[in-house]
Amino acid sequence: MSTVKHVARVAKGSSAFRRIARAGFVVLGLIHVIIGSIAISIAAGASGDADQDGAMEQIRQNPEDCCSSSSRPV
Repeated sequence: MSTVKHVARVAKGSSAFRRIARAGFVVLGLIHVIIGSIAISIAAGASGDADQDGAMEQIRQNPEDCCSSSSRPV
């Protein structure tokens, strides 16, 4: 019978777990970049919501442009 600590240690050493965790960090970073770009555009006079909802709306509107360096929030 496995204990919770043993299962956690096995999961921590798993390469699949590490890849999933890294992908999660990348996604979180991208969302923060989008939120930051929305905040900057609002400060410059554009309209929008500078929060996670606004970032997700931006991704929904332009999914192919969300990760390019030339994308601008609307």
